[in-house]
Amino acid sequence: MINPDLPSPADELLGGRSLCKQLEKIFPKMVLLESNHGSMVLRRAMAKGMSKFFLKDYNEILEVGRGWEWKEKHIIKTDKNTILFAHQFCKDIGKAVRETSMCCVQGHFHTVSETKMIGTDYSLNWGMSVGCLIDKKSLAMAYMKVNLSKPILSCGVVTDGIPYIVPMVLNKSGSWDKNIYI
Repeated sequence: MINPDLPSPADELLGGRSLCKQLEKIFPKMVLLESNHGSMVLRRAMAKGMSKFFLKDYNEILEVGRGWEWKEKHIIKTDKNTILFAHQFCKDIGKAVRETSMCCVQGHFHTVSETKMIGTDYSLNWGMSVGCLIDKKSLAMAYMKVNLSKPILSCGVVTDGIPYIVPMVLNKSGSWDKNIYI
């Protein structure tokens, strides 16, 4: 069910374009991961029998340059490990690590922010689910009011081959407080 009080897709696109232009100034070259939300237009078009060849690509829709590269998955090989990035694997990041035999990083799961170490006789790999960066008070997140689990605002950092979760702690007014650390 779609909430009729939410902004229209066109309103969201216009706001998103503005934010993307700001991000593009900071990160003119970037790899971005495709997601279930971003692919919604493609999925709906295909459900109606329209080929993807009739649709614009992400950069054209967002009005950003060619420096932004969109991928389903992205692999980085470092001197310490191989890391596979995807929007989502499965809720249990440890399962993704075991099935791929490499380190994995994912987003998507709003109420999960964790790292897991998976060891074998031959390697030590890890998985990291980085939570989300959403406004839990927004109309789009109203469905979560009845859930016991709430969104975890966080990012992930990998330093010297080790994953770290960086929580975004909010102050009482709901704004990010850079001075609050756990």
